[in-house]
Amino acid sequence: MIRYLPTTGSILWSLKCQRNFDSIEDLKRFIADQGNRFYRFIGEHDISFHSHDVEINHLNDHGPVVGWHNYCSVTLNGIITGYCGE
Repeated sequence: MIRYLPTTGSILWSLKCQRNFDSIEDLKRFIADQGNRFYRFIGEHDISFHSHDVEINHLNDHGPVVGWHNYCSVTLNGIITGYCGE
């Protein structure tokens, strides 16, 4: 199980918005879909993301705040959208 913690204005809101995924590919598809929804909402219909556009960058073996294993950042279009771990 992969846990995802989105970046928001506060750590409390991030913790309330965390989601669980069965695999990294499910997480990547979700992030790409959220990016597509956002850009369509603001009128940028030419921008389209796919799951291979999402980057997972290993940061640490243990997350400093939540204590997850294999703590990684999740990046889309050069912007960190959140963090994931097991």
